[in-house]
Amino acid sequence: MGTKLYVGNLNYNTTEDALRQAFSGNGREVTSVSIIMDRETGRSRGFAFVEMATAEIRDVAYEEELPEKFLELILLELKNARIVESVRGAKGGYQLRRPPSEIYLSEIIRLIDGPLAPFGDAEQLRSLIDRDAEHRALYRVFLDVRDAAARILEHTSLADIVSGQRTEALKARKRRKKKEAESGILPMVVPGKK
Repeated sequence: MGTKLYVGNLNYNTTEDALRQAFSGNGREVTSVSIIMDRETGRSRGFAFVEMATAEIRDVAYEEELPEKFLELILLELKNARIVESVRGAKGGYQLRRPPSEIYLSEIIRLIDGPLAPFGDAEQLRSLIDRDAEHRALYRVFLDVRDAAARILEHTSLADIVSGQRTEALKARKRRKKKEAESGILPMVVPGKK
C-alpha cells in the first residue's frame, strides 16, 4: 500500500519514466505511475497519478514478528531524529526522509541503543584504561572491539545493506589485505641455542 498523488498541469509529452524519476528523488520509492490518456486521441490528458511506497506499522510488525507498540516507539524515535517522516491519510505510514545512502547504521544504533558496543562508549573505556591498571589490557581489547565495530557501522549505509554492496566491499578488502600479506617479506625466526 502507498500514498497516491494527483499530478496536474503536465506537459502532453511527459512520460511515465520522467514522472517516476522526478518523484523518486531523496530516497523515496515510486510504486506506480499512471498518466491518464485520452481514449480517442491517445494523447495525455495533462494529469497523472503517482503512487509512493510507504510502510504501515501493522504490516511491518507482523512481517518482522515484533510487537506493534515496540515498533511504534522505534519509529517515533526515528521520526524525532528526522530519519523517517510520517505520511498521513488512509494509506499513510512512514518513509525515509533522506536517501538511504545518507543514513548510516551507526546513527540508527546510537539513537536506538546508545553506544555502538556492549562495553560502553569510547570515553568510558578510555577512563577505565587510565584508572584500572589491573584490568587495563582487557579494557584495551574492549576499546579495540568498539573501534572496529564503529568503523564498520559508520561506513555502512542503508543503501549498502539493501544492495548487498557492503558484503562485496568487505570481501574485496580482505582479498587485498591477503595479497599484501602474501607479497610482503615475512620475518624469519631462527631458533637460538641455550
